[in-house]
Parts: sequence; C-alpha cells; structure tokens
Amino acid sequence: MKLGIFTDSHICGADDLGLGRRPRLARERLISLVEIFRDEGVDAVICLGDLTDRDTNEQKNDTLAHLRDTVSIISSLGVPFYLVGGNHDFLVLSREEIAREGILLAPFCIGDASATIVGIDANYRENLRHFDEAGEKWDDASIPPEQLEMLDSMLSASKAPCVVLIHENLDPCVDFRHQVRNAESARDIIKKHASKVSLVLQGHFHYGASAIYDGVPYETLKALCVFDSDNYKILDTSNL
Repeated sequence: MKLGIFTDSHICGADDLGLGRRPRLARERLISLVEIFRDEGVDAVICLGDLTDRDTNEQKNDTLAHLRDTVSIISSLGVPFYLVGGNHDFLVLSREEIAREGILLAPFCIGDASATIVGIDANYRENLRHFDEAGEKWDDASIPPEQLEMLDSMLSASKAPCVVLIHENLDPCVDFRHQVRNAESARDIIKKHASKVSLVLQGHFHYGASAIYDGVPYETLKALCVFDSDNYKILDTSNL
C-alpha cells in the first residue's frame, strides 16, 4: 500500500493569512503534488489536517466552495481521500458537512497485510466537546477516551507494522501549545506497542519536526501553505 500524505494547506480565498501561511499558493502546490502522487501510483491520499481555513472576508458558502474545489483536485486521482481533521477544518464546517463531500474523516483504521494505519481526531476541547460544537481553540486539543481505547485496541490486534496519524502533536519536543493536552496518555499506549509502531505522523506545527521516543519515530510534516519543498510524504507500507 502506497500513501500520499500532506498537511496544513489552509486553503481559502486569502492570499496571506499571516505567519507565513499562503493559501492560494498552497492550492497551486497541491495541484503539483497530485501529479507527483499520480506518478507514484498512490493507493490513497491523506491530509493530516487544516485542509481548509477561514477567510474573514468570506461566508460559509465560500468555505464550502473551496473545500469542493480542493476535493475535485484530489479526486482526479481516483483513490480514497482521508482527512485527519485539524482545528482549522472545523472553524466553519461541521464533521457531517465535510464528510458529505466524500472525504473519509478520522477516526479511522485502514490497512492491508503490510500495515495498519490508525487516524485519530484530537479536535476536542478539554471538556471533551468537539471543536465543531464547542468552538475551535488551537491550543486546547484532547483525544477523547473512546479514541484512546480504539488506539490501544487497534495496535493490540494488528499483526502488521502500525502507523499512527494525528493533526495536533504528540511529540513533546514541539512547542507545548501545539501538543495534545493528553499526549502523554497516547504516548503511553504507543510505548506499550512500540514493537509494532513504525511511525507517528503529525501536522499542526508548520515548521516540521522529528524525534524518537521509546524507539518509535515521531515525524511532523512541514505545512504545504508555508514550504514549497519537502512538504509531503510518500509512505510505502511494504517498507515499514
């Protein structure tokens, strides 16, 4: 199984959202990236969150139009498209509205004989209400108990190498404001199954990062809206 993975495109109608985020440029980069994925023959595309964003000069229908345009670019590949939702994905649209566009949202568990891929949705406030209900707060993200249980169960059951996907960060070396509030609980589960977990992939921290904890690599991809190179990953699970 070969996966094309990117993160943090923040696509909307703005040219510049500040902090180096260039949504229109990210759309152009995505078009080029899709051609790379096509040449690589990927079996699925995964975005690690913040696929879209909100331009304060636009309305909800505009955000939905940007989402549909983005989906049409990716769907030209004819493969499944998974979204490990990020905080900005839920600024305007709900999970249900996003899913209606044919996007497969985390939490999910996919795989074949070569790997098990577990996607986590950490877009819950500390009171365990989802961002699309309670309001987005980029530095207040938590994984709900049922998803921690799912993570433990899926890793335990897998007979193949495992990859964990999440938008907000589990890596404690990343700026603490980007980290999931209960990241330590997730890392403890990953540590428990460290012999199976080949990789933890994250988004959210736009500059990228990498570290190893308990023998498990934690990698944060660079944001598509900021960087024009080294901003995606081809994951061939046969090489895990």
